[in-house]
Amino acid sequence: MGIIELKNKIHKQIEISDEKLLIKIARLLDASTTISYDSLGNPLSLEQYDNLINKGIEDIKNGDFVSQEDLEKEIQSWNNA
Repeated sequence: MGIIELKNKIHKQIEISDEKLLIKIARLLDASTTISYDSLGNPLSLEQYDNLINKGIEDIKNGDFVSQEDLEKEIQSWNNA
């Protein structure tokens, strides 16, 4: 079966599907566009992922970050408190 036939078959099946199947299909399609997850486990699309990378690069350029040394000092202060 070629791609055109496969698309036509899927299209016909979608046209006669009930809501339950359509929800499953939508979830499958949403999952297929997930390329990564954030630190909380939320899925990220390629666009969201790229935006986060670009924001990180801008933060670094603007000096908006904590150095490893400063972070270690801050952690040490927690242990001494």
